[in-house]
Amino acid sequence: MLYPEGKKAKKRISEQMVEVIETKFQLPQGYLDSPLTPSLENSNNESNAQILGTIDAWDRKTPLSDDEVEVPFFADIRLSAGSGEVVEREHTGLKLRFAKSTLRRYNVPPECAVCVKATGNSMEPVLPDGSTVGIDTSSTGVVDGKMYAINHCGELRVKLLYKTPGGGLRVRSYNAEEHPEERYSQEQATDIVVLGRVFWYSVML
Repeated sequence: MLYPEGKKAKKRISEQMVEVIETKFQLPQGYLDSPLTPSLENSNNESNAQILGTIDAWDRKTPLSDDEVEVPFFADIRLSAGSGEVVEREHTGLKLRFAKSTLRRYNVPPECAVCVKATGNSMEPVLPDGSTVGIDTSSTGVVDGKMYAINHCGELRVKLLYKTPGGGLRVRSYNAEEHPEERYSQEQATDIVVLGRVFWYSVML
């Protein structure tokens, strides 16, 4: 849930979530319940953080809320060479939860959303190796500068796309030093099939 600007969240973090955080960061039990240390209480540092919502622990057994939808997460995919169709999607039942309101805000039909892994360093620093990206498979029209998942001769790639005069495509990576810009004529661009627009990504630091 998002809180209006100027309003503070009244919901306390759950005990279950406290235990998850303490375990994850190897903190002593009850650490998050202890008062601030003097060094923190007297700090003059100003925070630029803003409360956007709460984090709740959940698993596969947790019921969906009215504003939630599950999006399939494909841990491994193989694309057929040149056809642009996913011929095998090894879906092991993993799913990610999104708010329906968030998908509506970005005009993403829930039934057209899928999540996959982005590998390699071509899109660093924005997308480090192993990042998870959300793809809207209903959005395949190229808008200059947007990020797309493409099938390029059977290889799944995540790139920035630009249209060029004459029906060609310009393919860019954020890591341009190691992965220079690619240009394709209209004829060459027929080997590139846009699978969908990247509407979301998640990075683990």
